[in-house]
Amino acid sequence: MSLAEVLITEEEGCILEAAIDTMGYWFIGYGHTLGISNAENDALYRGLIWTQLKSDLQLEKDMAAAENTARQFPNWGQMNDNQQAALISMTFQLGDKPLNWPDFMGALTAQDWNAAAAAGLDSDWAKFQTPGRAKREMQILSSGQWVNS
Repeated sequence: MSLAEVLITEEEGCILEAAIDTMGYWFIGYGHTLGISNAENDALYRGLIWTQLKSDLQLEKDMAAAENTARQFPNWGQMNDNQQAALISMTFQLGDKPLNWPDFMGALTAQDWNAAAAAGLDSDWAKFQTPGRAKREMQILSSGQWVNS
């Protein structure tokens, strides 16, 4: 199991019945987003159940997409495995949104991991969405050291 997979499975957990998250999105498995909660989607996803195998297979696909996004960060190859895992987990949750954070991207370009982490913590993700997760992942980014959840 890769470091990114360990981090993602710790942060996301796995649920086999579709549910609605705090942002109003249906999700299942390891945080796989199905769609926004609305009348049509509520009727479609309420009661949806996946097997563990389906959840595991979807995790592989979602992680591959997240890694492809994370590889777009400046100086990706200069980061250690822990830092890369933190950014994969971040993009697993947020998609490509962090690629549009100017201070975050500027700090990564300068290889200033502390400034990048500070910029990541100065986001709605860290302030409102999942502050504990954001703090752990930005600690990993700034220090290069693993932080247990």
